[in-house]
Amino acid sequence: MHRLLDLSERVFICKLAKNGRVLACSDSLRKILEEPDAPVGRNFTELFLPATGAGKKIFLSEIIAPGDASPLLVRMAMSNRPCRLLACAEDETVICWGEVIGDLHTTGLNEISALAGQIQTLLSRVKQQHDELQQGLKAATWLQKRFLPEEKLFAGVRTAWQFRPCESVGGDYFNVFTRKDGRVAAYIIDVSGHGVAPAMMGVAVVQSLQQMVTSLDSSDQTANDMSVLIAKLEQEFPFERFDLYFSMIYLEIGCDGQTVQWVNAGHPEPIFARQGQAPEMLKGGRPFIGLDSSGPTEVQTLKLRVGDRIYLYSDGITERRNQAGEFFGKTRLLENLVYDRYESLQQSVEYIVCQNDDFASHSAAQDDLTLVGLEIR
Repeated sequence: MHRLLDLSERVFICKLAKNGRVLACSDSLRKILEEPDAPVGRNFTELFLPATGAGKKIFLSEIIAPGDASPLLVRMAMSNRPCRLLACAEDETVICWGEVIGDLHTTGLNEISALAGQIQTLLSRVKQQHDELQQGLKAATWLQKRFLPEEKLFAGVRTAWQFRPCESVGGDYFNVFTRKDGRVAAYIIDVSGHGVAPAMMGVAVVQSLQQMVTSLDSSDQTANDMSVLIAKLEQEFPFERFDLYFSMIYLEIGCDGQTVQWVNAGHPEPIFARQGQAPEMLKGGRPFIGLDSSGPTEVQTLKLRVGDRIYLYSDGITERRNQAGEFFGKTRLLENLVYDRYESLQQSVEYIVCQNDDFASHSAAQDDLTLVGLEIR
C-alpha cells in the first residue's frame, strides 16, 4: 500500500504530531503539493487551506472532533487543488488520509485501483515466468536421470549407487561404462550452483566427455589419456564463457581388475575400503575445471585386490546439515563406511544415505545427493 501511495498523484497519507507537525508522509503528498522536498517537519496549517477563500486556518481539531465527523473539504497549499481530508487519532499522533478531487474526471481511489491492476498484471507475468522455470527444472531433473548408468554389473566390477536431485536442481552427473579395450571407467561431475543453468552445463559436459572418450577409443592411442580428457574439458568449458565451473573425478579400473587410476579436479576425495582395514580418503588432485589451471594433471594409481571398494560421492552428502547447523562431514562418512558392517556393496550405499537422512532429521536436502560404489569382483 505504501508503494502504491508513493506512485499516486491523488491519494496520500501523512502522520502528524498532536501539535500539527508532519512526522512522515507518502511521496505522493510532495507531488500533490508540487514541492521539491517532502513536507516532513512542516505544520498542518502550512499545507492545507480552507475550501473557500476565507482567511481562517484549518486545525486538526476540525477533522478529528468526536462524533461522526464528515471528511473536511480543503485546498492544497501552493497547488490550490481541492482535497478531502479524513483523520484519526492514534496514541500521541494523528493519521491523516487525503484524496485530491474534481480534476481529470477521476478520483484518487480510481487511480489506486488502476495502479493495483498494473501490479496484478506484473504479478501474473511473474507467475508465468515461475511456472516456466519450474518446467525447466523438471526437464533438467529428467536429463540428470537420463544419464544414469544402464547397468550395475561390469566385467570384474560390481556397482551400486544412490542419486537424489534436490528440488532446486543442481549439477550432479555420474556414469559407469566400459571402454573399447575393456577398462571400466567411472566419473562423477558436480557443476557449481543450482538451477537450470548448472544442470544444462552438466548435460553439455557429459556429452563432451563421452564424445572425447569415443574419439580416443577410435584412435590408435593406448597410453593413459586422462590428462588429455582434463585438458580438453578445461579448454572447452572456461569460466569466462559460462560463469560456472565444475569438479570431477574420473577413474578407470584395469582390464585385470588389479589397478585403478584416477584424476581428481577439485572434487571431494574418493574413499577406498578394504576388508579388515579402516576406510581412507584418497588424497591428491588439481583445481576445479574451468578456472584455467595450466598445471600438470596428476594421474594417481592404486593396486587392487578382489573385494576392494571405491566410493565416489558429491558434497551434497558431506555438507548436509542437521537442525543444529552441523555438517554431516567426511569423518561421519568414513565411520559409516566400515567394510565389515555390510553384506553387500548395495547395502553399504543404502546405509550411508539412510544415516545421512537421519542426521538431517529427514529435512529436504539443499543439494543433489550422489553416492557411487564400485567393488572388485
